[in-house]
This record gives sequence, structure tokens and C-alpha cells, in this order.
Amino acid sequence: MQRATIIVSGDVYEMGYRATVLRLGQKAGITGYVENRPDLTVHMVCEGDRNVLDALLKAIDIHEIGMDVENIDVEWSEATGEFEHFTVKFGDLASEMFYGFAIFETARKCLQKGIEETKKVGENVERNIEETGTVHEETRKVGEKVEQNIGETRKVHEETRAFREDTVECFDRLDDKYHMISDVLVSMNSNMDRWQKESQATREQLTQSTTALTRLAGSIERLIEDHINKEEP
Repeated sequence: MQRATIIVSGDVYEMGYRATVLRLGQKAGITGYVENRPDLTVHMVCEGDRNVLDALLKAIDIHEIGMDVENIDVEWSEATGEFEHFTVKFGDLASEMFYGFAIFETARKCLQKGIEETKKVGENVERNIEETGTVHEETRKVGEKVEQNIGETRKVHEETRAFREDTVECFDRLDDKYHMISDVLVSMNSNMDRWQKESQATREQLTQSTTALTRLAGSIERLIEDHINKEEP
């Protein structure tokens, strides 16, 4: 068992901090007391197991509306066992009444501050609702634009499909015409080959005829010469 002599400073005087410490100490099962001091600090003497007292020190380090602990000083010593319970040491009646009114005033101010904060939250909620409505309208417009773009995309797709079908048909026609031209060219090539062969044969016949005529002319010329030579005296 150990004793912790604790002095807490900050916004803890006339704030109901003493009652909060009383509740925490009684719940933890320690013994001792808590009291307000004229220097606006809260003084405590607590006896119990060290781990329980360490947990209590963490619990009394409070930071909330109307109550804000700035510093906790602790002095450790051996427990004396002089206390039976954990209680509050009250001052004189006038002081306690004054503290009571002060706590009431503090509570009123906290309540007023809470009302103001709630009002601000309500205003923020209304503003968020308006902004949400605006976002919803913008989202609706975006949705309409998306639908419009989908329609235009579908139209382009259909036009592209029609163009593709026309292109395929044109290529089919060109393919048919190409085959016709190819057949004509093949036929012309065959005819050219035949004409070349026929021309070659004609040239050979002409050459043979020319040779025969040349020979015939030579024979006639010799006959005339022989005839002339015979008639001369």
C-alpha cells in the first residue's frame, strides 16, 4: 500500500472537479480525501495499491468543456492506513455555498456554450444540405451529359458500321472488276503470243517467197541474155 499526495492545477476550481475525483476514487476503492484550496488548486491524499493509484492519476487528468487539467504534482510515501473511506473535505458553509453558486454559473456558461455550438452545428448541417442539393443537381446534369454522350457515341458507332459495310461492298465490287480486267489482260496476252507466232510464220513465208522470186528473176535474166547472144551474127 502507498500514499499519493496530489496537487492538481488548471481550470479545476469551482468546476465540479472535486465531485468527479470523489466518484473516481470511490469507484477505484481507495481511501483518503479531496479538497479545494484557496490557491485555486485541488488537493488530494490517496492510499491504495500502486497500480490502482497510477490508474487514478490517468483518470483525473481531465480535458473537457469547463474542466481542463494543466498540471498534476505527485508525492509518494508509505500508506498510514488512517482513512476508512475516500471523502470530500468541505470548507466553511459560506465558502461551500459560494462554490455551489460558482459551479451553477459555470454549468450555465457551459450549457450556453453547448447551445451555441449546437446552433453552429445546425447551421453547418443546413449548409451541407444545401451543398448536397447543389451537388445532386450537378450530378444530375453530369448524368444527362453522360446519357447524351452515350447517344452520340451510339450514333457514331452506327455510322461507322454503315461506313464499314459500304467499304466492304466497294472492295467486293473492285475485286469483281479486278478479276474481269485480269481476265481481259490474260486474254490479250494470249492473243499477243498467238499474233507473234503468226507474224513469225508470215515473215518466214515472205522470206521464202522473196528468195523464190529472186531466183526466178535471175533465171529470166539469164534466158534473155542467152537469147540475145544467139541472135547476134
